[in-house]
Amino acid sequence: MKNTIGILIALVLGGIIGFFGVFLSVFADGAMGERLATVGIIILIYLVLGAVSGLLWPDLKWIIGLMLGLPGAIQLLYYMVKEFNILYIPYFLAILILPGLISNLTSKARRKAS
Repeated sequence: MKNTIGILIALVLGGIIGFFGVFLSVFADGAMGERLATVGIIILIYLVLGAVSGLLWPDLKWIIGLMLGLPGAIQLLYYMVKEFNILYIPYFLAILILPGLISNLTSKARRKAS
């Protein structure tokens, strides 16, 4: 039950970050430097939330991080189909892979500590 609640919380947080962060970062008009700074901050938010989720639900390991990044990656994929940019591919991969990686690392660290 605890793991199910964790997955649901990760999906909701990922959806919020995906809509207000990822989707709006690629949808808004602006200079390339401004967009890259925004993307960096969004990826940093995903990393922090992935680390926290790995500490809170260590049994889920990388799955909780994947569930955190999945809604944002789906929204980016939807936008990528309509308006393709080659820079969206590393952004997509970072959103999908990095939260799972950091949550796995923090869950391993918590298991070693206990």
